Amino acid sequence: MFSCPNECSFNGYCSPLGCICKLGWKGSDCSIRNLTRGQIQDDGSILCEEGWSGPNCDQFQCANYCKNGGKCLIDACVCPEGWTGSSCQIRQCRESCNHHGVCMNGTCVCEEGWNGDPLCSKRMIFHGDFIQGNGVVCDDGWFGPACNYKECLNNCSGNGICMNGTCFCRNEYTGEDCAFLKCLDDCHNNGKCEEGVCKCFKGFIGGNCSERYFINGKFTNGAIVCDEGWEGIQCDRKKCKVMNCSGNGFCMNGSCLCKENFTGIGCEKRTCSGDCNGNGVCRNGTCECRVGFMGEKCDQRWFLHGNVIIFKNFITLEINISLMKLQTKSFVKKDGRV
Repeated sequence: MFSCPNECSFNGYCSPLGCICKLGWKGSDCSIRNLTRGQIQDDGSILCEEGWSGPNCDQFQCANYCKNGGKCLIDACVCPEGWTGSSCQIRQCRESCNHHGVCMNGTCVCEEGWNGDPLCSKRMIFHGDFIQGNGVVCDDGWFGPACNYKECLNNCSGNGICMNGTCFCRNEYTGEDCAFLKCLDDCHNNGKCEEGVCKCFKGFIGGNCSERYFINGKFTNGAIVCDEGWEGIQCDRKKCKVMNCSGNGFCMNGSCLCKENFTGIGCEKRTCSGDCNGNGVCRNGTCECRVGFMGEKCDQRWFLHGNVIIFKNFITLEINISLMKLQTKSFVKKDGRV
């Protein structure tokens, strides 16, 4: 006598291999209902799907179930033209959509490049033509069964997917045509990516330009702190002694380069035009002329008491100052010029 669990729940037969369940039962001890087309309700009753019956819902009932004019013949529905399915519930498409589409409940859903309601019988080409013997020939820049897909630049270099003329690059590539390798972390926006390598901007280093770099300073609490006398992104630019070169020049490597008309260590002094022609002293942009000279540039002669006497071959300049008589003579050149 063989031993089986729960005596196969009286829903099967015990064999050397275990329980052999009766139709409609399953499990190692045949305790689980096995319904083909139905389900067990909460009260233990069986509810079969429409058109099915029997203790296991495995018997098809086509009588009074065949739809759309179908006839029941030996427990099977024989459907009229235009209908199919186990109960004639699916509408068929005429001419099988000419093999250029899929029939969905009686309506042809055409493949790309085909149209013509309702049988997908008409060629549809957007940017090209159909040439006998060559098939579909698309215009330049277009492709696809209906020439309705716009080509992408360089076909995305093989590193992306083209969608309506735009490249969608794989993660590691970038650029209009996906031709360039991306850089790690996009260089943290602190550098320029060239062929997958970060070229860091001034003040940054590292493979992804994430590290700050200072020559004469440090990074403290999110701010750059340069050593005394230094400035710039890398603290590599020497400060000038006078701040901002008095607003009259530019600081370069610790020295002020003054604008026109300014001079001095910090460009704090104004220059005089023509350097006062050597006839005066420049003080903050103004010429202080020596005695005997006048004018903005000290380029005019001036006499307190005196006369200028001009003869044919020479000039005599006579100046009387405080009862002193000074006579100077200057010979004229042959051409008449002094």
